[in-house]
Amino acid sequence: MTALYLAAAAGLLLAAVWVFETARAAVARVSPLRAEKLIEEHVGGAKTLLTLVDALPRTLDALALLTTLLRTVYAAVTIAIGLEVIGGVIGLVAGAAAGVVALYVLGDVVPQALIESQPERKAASLARIVRWPVRALGPVAHAGGRLRSTVTPGDGDEPAPVVTEQRLRDLVDVAGAEATLTASRHAMLT
Repeated sequence: MTALYLAAAAGLLLAAVWVFETARAAVARVSPLRAEKLIEEHVGGAKTLLTLVDALPRTLDALALLTTLLRTVYAAVTIAIGLEVIGGVIGLVAGAAAGVVALYVLGDVVPQALIESQPERKAASLARIVRWPVRALGPVAHAGGRLRSTVTPGDGDEPAPVVTEQRLRDLVDVAGAEATLTASRHAMLT
């Protein structure tokens, strides 16, 4: 009976890892310009997404902290299931192995595949769910960022910017719209 409760807890934890990893991967690919376009299109969650993207380093740090905590608890629960069902060292290894495979597939591979098409819309749909944990864990994640910059001096307080192909395209479009680029150079870059 205990194994059944542990399995239910593992399922909930794995679902939470999936949601927050998908959100983290999607939010990282959205630029403020794209979020503003979603607001203009009246997409649900776009305003919340813009606030998350405007504080992208803090958002990504908070989501990384949250998913690390969830993954750690999930690993402990799957090990406990293995010990409960099989017992001994074999149960421990079996539980750990099952947990690692499930986390890899559902926590890493599936979220990346899901956001390949329309990451902005997926990020907007998950933004409302992600907002509160990011707000709650933001100060802790910021303190972790401060510690990171203390341990690795010279990197500054902010992590390296996340630059995607879509963000570069957005920058080229903005430069073209503001006449910073000539029409021929804008056409060449797009």
